[in-house]
Amino acid sequence: MQRYTMQEVSEYFQIPTSTIRFYDKQGLLPLVERNVTGQRVFPPVQMDLLQLIIHLKETDMSLRDIQKYMELV
Repeated sequence: MQRYTMQEVSEYFQIPTSTIRFYDKQGLLPLVERNVTGQRVFPPVQMDLLQLIIHLKETDMSLRDIQKYMELV
């Protein structure tokens, strides 16, 4: 299965790596994996989840509400 690096994800979504790390630390990306060197890697399902988070942020939904939404789904 394809895994994407933090840099690849950042470039794909055109968001800073710091934003991705922040979302991870906030628990919005609960299944982020790490490779043997400890770097975050993102399988396709995580890419889909991140896309959803980005779309929800574009609707001005707060991170707290996004967290609640993620818990429900």
